[in-house]
Amino acid sequence: MGTKQLTSLVRPQILRASYEYPRNMGSVLLDFNESPYAISGKLNRYPDTDYKELRAALAKYSKCKAENVLVGNGSDEIIDIAVRTFAGAGDNVLCVEPGYSMYGICALANGAQVKKVSLEGTFANFSLDADAVLAAADARTKMIFIVSPNSPLGAETDLGEIEEIAKNANAIVFVDEAYIEFGGKSAVQLIEKYPNLLVCRTLSKAWGLAGVRIGYAISNPALLSFMLRVRLPYNISSPNVQIALAALKKQSLMEKNVQKISKERSRLSKELVSLGFSVCPSITNFILVRPPAGTKSATLLQRELEEKFRILVRDRSSVKGIPNTLRISVGTRKENNLLLAALRKLIRSPSKFDSILFDVDGVLLDVSRSYLFSIEKTANEYFGKTGETARVSMKDVLTIKGVYGFNNEWDATYRIVSLAGKNLQSAKPLSQEEKQTALYSQLRNAFNANYFSLRSLETPLIKESTLQSLQNMGFALGIVTSRPREELQYALDANKWGAYFLEECIVCQEDCAQEKPSPAPILLAKKRLAELGYSSPLYIGDSISDERACNAAGVPVAMVANKNVKGNWNLRKTDEILGVLI
Repeated sequence: MGTKQLTSLVRPQILRASYEYPRNMGSVLLDFNESPYAISGKLNRYPDTDYKELRAALAKYSKCKAENVLVGNGSDEIIDIAVRTFAGAGDNVLCVEPGYSMYGICALANGAQVKKVSLEGTFANFSLDADAVLAAADARTKMIFIVSPNSPLGAETDLGEIEEIAKNANAIVFVDEAYIEFGGKSAVQLIEKYPNLLVCRTLSKAWGLAGVRIGYAISNPALLSFMLRVRLPYNISSPNVQIALAALKKQSLMEKNVQKISKERSRLSKELVSLGFSVCPSITNFILVRPPAGTKSATLLQRELEEKFRILVRDRSSVKGIPNTLRISVGTRKENNLLLAALRKLIRSPSKFDSILFDVDGVLLDVSRSYLFSIEKTANEYFGKTGETARVSMKDVLTIKGVYGFNNEWDATYRIVSLAGKNLQSAKPLSQEEKQTALYSQLRNAFNANYFSLRSLETPLIKESTLQSLQNMGFALGIVTSRPREELQYALDANKWGAYFLEECIVCQEDCAQEKPSPAPILLAKKRLAELGYSSPLYIGDSISDERACNAAGVPVAMVANKNVKGNWNLRKTDEILGVLI
């Protein structure tokens, strides 16, 4: 990328902006309206606007030239300056997730849109996919944000993938190296090769200067010259500059502290694993963990650690891709021991399951006055219109629903009609040819019309307190249903259940070409759970199709209110699942 192409990424308003604040050497300073009298120290004069000494020290440490360094009031200011320089209304920035929230906040505040692309892999093995990132970028993408090493995961980010993105993206590639002192390969070595590469660092982490707020950008001088048009003058105070300069002379002490933190990180990780926690591999000064399933959720555990022990950890459960997680900074050995002691008091023995998958009809919702009545009504309406004398009752509907292969209400309605309501207990599942007939389409449309007029009559079969308890115990909750997504969403909204179920682990009719009793929908949900780090699901169903699908998928099943089908557990009602798990 040449200078002309780099310039095209700068917002037009910035190219017209210019603020000059040079100060030449002089013995009588009457140019900047400062007070000639110092009240506290020698702080009556503005700091060096160019921060030459600090930039030189940072350049020496980072193995680059001073002209490649721009300093800011913490890395957050570097992020803000970069966004204001390159991304505005009509543009977008692309954030690799999980990542740091300030990228999106700064972009939105500046009028730009935020696009997101997820890391590949699973909880314990995330990775950056350059092809996926480049595919997600478009003509309006001005910046791509990557954290290396990653936060909140703590994992190393592959430098080869970063280089591939910088090489092929027509955008500023912003690499946040806040934790680079703890491990990983730095992208600084690539700045001469890729003019669109911008590396951001901080003295807040390994250098122990979080209270001083010193961040810095490393890039080519042309790119930094555009950012200087936006940077506020005198953005770092003179005392903070001196503190940073003093710290940078103690690199060996910083490195010793990094070694101590890394050693404690390994010890703390092993102790947490012994308590049943899942631990995401980390090379940083923090670890991302998931509490043992069946004990307490990350959200509840975070609250109890604070309220009962005054120990603060960060709940990251709301971050997409890492539900039910805590981020724990590595403290001193004493602090870490206090955390472990508190956790031993709060955590009970884990469950052999880590996730619960629910069927909807007959498990979460009573559908006798909606789905089941719609089958009866649709079939009898058809018989009435065609002059047939056949009639079906709710008993007939329950009979067909108890037969293998009739999990789908449209299929059940069609088979009742095709058999004229007779010999339903020996009914055979529909062929694909039958599902393509005009009669099937006619009955499906009639059924939908009836159902939509009746779905408000559905009532919950599970208490909200049960869902809350399962969530508080740390179980991932999902749904596997033959319902179309719109119908499921209506039920979730009507019962205010949306917050309990992971969006990634909801499998509806549109998500899978096959329906239960095929194991395909269960296997799809199982795969999605595995991507989030859950490996031991339990399914709660109510039909022989559920039982057959789970057996074929290798997933234990609890059957609700169905004595005719034997599950691993048979429950009288859905709320009894707590007794199985506790």
